[in-house]
Amino acid sequence: MELSFLQKDACIAIGLMSGTSADGIDAAVVELRGCGTDTRVRQLGFITLPFSDEARQKILQVAGGAPLDSREICLLNFYLGGLSADACLEACRAAGIQPGDVDFVGSHGQTIWHEPAGADYLGRKVRATLQIGEPSLIAERLGCPGAVRWRTRWLLTPVRATWSSMHWPRG
Repeated sequence: MELSFLQKDACIAIGLMSGTSADGIDAAVVELRGCGTDTRVRQLGFITLPFSDEARQKILQVAGGAPLDSREICLLNFYLGGLSADACLEACRAAGIQPGDVDFVGSHGQTIWHEPAGADYLGRKVRATLQIGEPSLIAERLGCPGAVRWRTRWLLTPVRATWSSMHWPRG
C-alpha cells in the first residue's frame, strides 16, 4: 500500500486507546489538516467498545504478572487486535465514513507490562514496555496503509516527559 495521504490537504485517522482499567477500547475518528504547530484536528466520531467481563479479567490477570506461556500471550495479542479492528469499524460507522476513507490508525495497544525505570536483566539495565493488540490485523481489516503502536517509541525517546506534558493535560 502506498502512503498517498501524505500528499493530501487533509487526512482521516483513527486513534485507539485502552487503558489499565481494561474496561474497553476508545476509538476517535479525526480529520487532520496542516503540519506541526499549524495542525488542526476535527473529531468526526467517537465510540467506546467495552470489553467482556471475561476479556477484562484476562487482561487484568496478565497485567498483574500472572504467569502465562507465549501461546496465550500470542492469542491475546491477536484477540485484542481483532477487537481493535472492530472498534475502528464501529467508529467509522459513527463518523459516517467508509473504512477505506481511513488513511492510518494510531493505537496505544493494551499495556500488559511496563518497566519504565528499568530492571536489572541478564547483566544489563533494561527499560521495557509491552503493549499488545496486533496492529497488522487492524490495518488489514481496515485496508489502510498502517496501524502503529507508539508507546514503545515513547519509552525510548529522551524527550518523552516534555512531549507528554504538552499533549496530555494533567488532572
